[in-house]
Amino acid sequence: LTVDGALNAVERTHLAHLRSLRRSGGRQNYHYKNYTIVTGVGKHSQGGQARILPAVRRYLQDTGAHFSEKTGRFIVEIR
Repeated sequence: LTVDGALNAVERTHLAHLRSLRRSGGRQNYHYKNYTIVTGVGKHSQGGQARILPAVRRYLQDTGAHFSEKTGRFIVEIR
């Protein structure tokens, strides 16, 4: 998976959750209150340096998403 492909998938998923939240009439009525993005830690990347994880972190920060980071994954809260 490329960084661009991963970011495309993350963006589509994030926007779909936000649209569903709006259609549901608000957080109280929305079934999915958070979702997980698994990026891995870069173990199989060239040189063992993660490329997807920092790119996804930057995307989430840039969009103002509320998230917590665990080893190789992000838990994104829908607000």
